[in-house]
Amino acid sequence: MRMRQVNPAAEDKLELMMTPMIDVVFQLLIFFVCTMKFAAMEGNLPAFLPKKEKATSAAAEQKPIEQQELEDITIGLEMRDGKIEISVGQAILPNFRQLAFKLSRLHKQFPKNPVILDAKADVPFGNVVEALDACASAQYFNVSFAAPPEKLGT
Repeated sequence: MRMRQVNPAAEDKLELMMTPMIDVVFQLLIFFVCTMKFAAMEGNLPAFLPKKEKATSAAAEQKPIEQQELEDITIGLEMRDGKIEISVGQAILPNFRQLAFKLSRLHKQFPKNPVILDAKADVPFGNVVEALDACASAQYFNVSFAAPPEKLGT
């Protein structure tokens, strides 16, 4: 087998031109940075669960007439047979659109009442956000979360 002989003078002529390669790399980098769409971060809902309060006597619950109008509007969210059950007070609502409608009617009568959202632990977070959206669409912005139930034995 015969080996090829390499001309040593030809090796000196082989030169890599780095400047055009670096220019192309920087242009590609700038192109991808400019065209990249960053994923929107999920919103952080600033919510703090209230601490348990001790029960008060019936005499201590007597409120002046001005404060009686400020009764809490309680929204209940609970999973029943794999479906969400939405309640406002004693009324059971079929969907979040009806919840928004009922809240907007209540807002016309009682615009300053606070809203308490009582979502059970098994309710998906998306449903809680839908309930918050219904409150916002009805112009209720004073929304609180109900305290979790106290565990037995503690």
